[in-house]
Amino acid sequence: MNAFTSHAIAVIIGGAFVAAGCWWNANKPSLPSIKAQPAAELKGEKKTALECKKVLIYRDKVAEELGIPKNAGHVTASAKIPASDSPQTLTTVYNENTGETVPYIRQDQLPWLTRENRWQFNLLYGYNESGDTSLRGTGLYDLIQSKRLHLGGGVSLETGGRALIGVSVTFR
Repeated sequence: MNAFTSHAIAVIIGGAFVAAGCWWNANKPSLPSIKAQPAAELKGEKKTALECKKVLIYRDKVAEELGIPKNAGHVTASAKIPASDSPQTLTTVYNENTGETVPYIRQDQLPWLTRENRWQFNLLYGYNESGDTSLRGTGLYDLIQSKRLHLGGGVSLETGGRALIGVSVTFR
């Protein structure tokens, strides 16, 4: 098998994986909405009653589309939170003059030390140091995080029988 043929096969297989992933992701139902845990800053704080005026709400169909349980209440605001490796706090604020609820997102500080449970798998296809085409599979498991540093274990397997098992340190 020449280099062109092996590359063409790799492109076709890679394209099939991408197409299958897109199809699977597009057809999977979204998870239901769950109640968010209160921010630590609210612990021990007491609520007071607010004399309300009109409150602006969205139609009931929106709650269903967002996956909110039936009879949970009315949707006043919703926001997409961008994907991030950092913890975030979502706070909704009601303005009694306008009747609107506005969500605010705060990027929180990374913890100095915390336990993790995150897997990562990679496939890499290309040329190795001897000039041969090779396929390498890597699996990483993050166990502990300190700020942006992740510590865990990993394994890497390569066609041709090469393998590596060891400690993994990742900076994200």
